Order: sequence, then structure tokens, then C-alpha cells
Amino acid sequence: MDQIEATIPFLRRYARAATGNRASADELVAVMLEKISESDPDPHEPGLRCHLYGVLDAHLVTRFPDAGANATRSLASSERRALLLTELENFSVAEVATIMGKPEIEVLDLLLAARQKEASALPTDVYMIEDEALIAAHIASIIHGMGHTVIGTASEARAAMTACQDLRPGLVLSDVILNDEASGADVATEIASLYGIPVVFITAFPHALLRGETGEPTFLVEKPFTPKTIKAIIGQALLQSRAQPTG
Repeated sequence: MDQIEATIPFLRRYARAATGNRASADELVAVMLEKISESDPDPHEPGLRCHLYGVLDAHLVTRFPDAGANATRSLASSERRALLLTELENFSVAEVATIMGKPEIEVLDLLLAARQKEASALPTDVYMIEDEALIAAHIASIIHGMGHTVIGTASEARAAMTACQDLRPGLVLSDVILNDEASGADVATEIASLYGIPVVFITAFPHALLRGETGEPTFLVEKPFTPKTIKAIIGQALLQSRAQPTG
């Protein structure tokens, strides 16, 4: 598998998280890749991954300017995109500077501002759908450290649906494969659709949910994860959810 093909699912992940809109993000990635292919890049070129993200980020800024009050989602700020690039996509500060076309010192300032705002974000109630107790406990400790409250955990689909109907959490974190062999992705997608609750998926098989198909998640974290990755994606999911007009 060449570098371009291997990078495509994660370009989708970044675009989805940055816009909060899976369909629009996937469409934009497809258009961007079509234009890239016209220039026939060397798939083994050093720095190609940075180049691909740089082209995508520029397309995001062009296609998602301030979308106005009628939009349900808008492009993440430069601060948030810098944070996503470092903590979700694992780029260095120097690489983020290249991707965003900014001096490294400015990227450092963006990251500092993003982390300060993240630390002061409004708390919310979080429900977890996870069938591995140790992983659930680890995630719960991260969530509590962010100032949020874990109000329940389920390892089976029926229990998760009932709990979210009753408790109406502000965020759901969901594994993809559950104890009862139900699809955590299907359960969480139904919860999001019925109750308007943002969902973050956690999976050891990210490629399966980043194919550019209908019904895939907007926010996704890959196992094994780090606390900073969980914090970044939770913060982004909440910001995008709260940006949605309520009237």
C-alpha cells in the first residue's frame, strides 16, 4: 500500500473532526485527492503526508469560511486545527507549521491557546459504551480529569439505548464491538440520531469506519490511544455540538 492510499482514511478523520460534518468532509477529501492525482505525485516522496494534509487544510479553509448563523457546523478555528493535527494526527510542531503555512512560534501560540480554552470548557455528562473494564476505567479517569462526569457505562446495546434515553448525556463514547456482539457503531449512531447526542467512537480498526461510506462516524479515536488524543477529540466533538443552532 503506498503512502497516499494509507493516508486517505486519516485525511477523512481530520476533515470530519475539523468540520463536524462527515458527508461534506468526505466529499472535500475526494475532490482534493482528485486534484492531487492530476499532478501525479510520487507516492513514496518524503514529506508527502505533510503535503497531503497541507493541501486538505487549505481546501478546508477555502470551502468552510465563516458559514454564518444558518450553518449547523463550521470549520474549527486555527487553534483547534493545530491541536487536532498534533494530538489526533500525531504531527510535530514543525510539521504543523508546514501544513498550516505558519511560523512554528505561531503554531506554539495556537496550541497554548487551544489547551487553555480546553481546560476551561463547560463540563458535561458523558456516557460510555465499552465492554473492557480496564479501558473503561482509563477513559473515565481522563474524562474526570477534563472536568466532565461519567454518568454510566454499558457493555451491551440494549442497556446503552435505555440509559441514553433516560439520562440524555451531553456526549457518548462508544467502542465498536460489544459483549452481546452488537455493533457499537450502530447503537451509537442510533443514539445520535434519536437524541442529538454527539458520539466519539473508539476502535482498534479505524480503517473500517473511515472508508467514506454513509453512516460512518464524525469523531473517531484509534486504539491504542493516549490521554491527549481522547481530550482533543472530546473537546472537538463538544465544540462542534455546541456550535449547532438551537432555534
